[in-house]
Amino acid sequence: MEMVLMDDNGDRIYASIKKTLIYMFEKDLKESFVYSIAFFGVASNVENFKTTKHQYKLNFLFATKVIVQEDSCVSSNPS
Repeated sequence: MEMVLMDDNGDRIYASIKKTLIYMFEKDLKESFVYSIAFFGVASNVENFKTTKHQYKLNFLFATKVIVQEDSCVSSNPS
């Protein structure tokens, strides 16, 4: 599973979840929600086709924790 994550400043980073771990996250991750994500891997973004200009990418791991932040919202055009 591949995705682009955006922070509250509008900065974007590519993130991926290996096929063997998708079952752990697919029900919890939804577009336009705000999450707290912890315990993930960081690697150089050397993909052939880059979805962001960020030099790094995030890799979800077995230990990765994802918690939805209920009282937060996302703007598609942060200022």
